[in-house]
Amino acid sequence: MKKETGSFYLDRGSLSNIQLYYTPAELIQESSLIISGEEVQHIYRVMRNKIGDQLKVTDGLGNTYSCKIERIDKKVIHCSITEKKYVENLFKNLVVCVPRLKSADRFELALEKCVELGITNFIIFESERTIGKGNKSGRWQKILLSAMKQCKRAHIPQVTYLGSFNKLNDDESVKIIFEQDSAFSLKNLLRNDTLHVDNQILLVFGPEGGLSKNEINSIENKSIVNISNNRLRSETAIISAVSIITHHLTAT
Repeated sequence: MKKETGSFYLDRGSLSNIQLYYTPAELIQESSLIISGEEVQHIYRVMRNKIGDQLKVTDGLGNTYSCKIERIDKKVIHCSITEKKYVENLFKNLVVCVPRLKSADRFELALEKCVELGITNFIIFESERTIGKGNKSGRWQKILLSAMKQCKRAHIPQVTYLGSFNKLNDDESVKIIFEQDSAFSLKNLLRNDTLHVDNQILLVFGPEGGLSKNEINSIENKSIVNISNNRLRSETAIISAVSIITHHLTAT
């Protein structure tokens, strides 16, 4: 088995016409795999693939497969495996903790962009100033899976919903809280070289109105930082911070 780091990318010449598909590990054997569900319709009806065509498939656990279509049934596609690779999850210890935002579109955009940047663990919580309420984990999981396939990553992102912000204290990881009014910047934190890819880190973002003082004070084992002197929209702050931190972790 070949082992690679980072994202699973195809040859540059084929990026435009070959997609990455997903099938769960229980449908994969040593030399063959089965694709079912919505993926079948996309492969057969939309992309017009036929018997003998090559596909790229992931099990969402870091394994990627080059395979050939052997048989197409109405609801199932049977493939033979020609090559298997493993892709390391560089940011498995990095957890993005975000509240539901007022705009569902902006909230979902932030999730998608985080997946593009390599994030595979999310915690969605409700805080005092959260406008959107309720658990939509099923929808969020579908969005994350779609983003994983779109940007050709091999680890399916996981989302956990917390009804209470205070439940973040159940996790003993280091927590970085992003707060516009903090006098300590993210740049200063990174200069101190306290973040490493092997450390379990929670990146905690507030809603449009920010986290309350009570919420910030309630969190243990934390650093409070600002991203920029400019006031950023919540989704912009999330994407910017994740981009800066993931780049820092891979460069050190």
